Amino acid sequence: MQCADKGRKQKLVDIKGFYILYVSIKNDHVRIGRQETKKRKALQRAACAVFWGA
Repeated sequence: MQCADKGRKQKLVDIKGFYILYVSIKNDHVRIGRQETKKRKALQRAACAVFWGA
């Protein structure tokens, strides 16, 4: 039974490591996404201004 327990602990550690990695990647994506959204909105505004000759 000790082997199974060891395996389970290792799995939990792996899951925790993966979760931390996932969260940090997700946070990066959110941060990058926000920057992209700001850029895109600015570009859209500029494109509209050019398109409408404003």
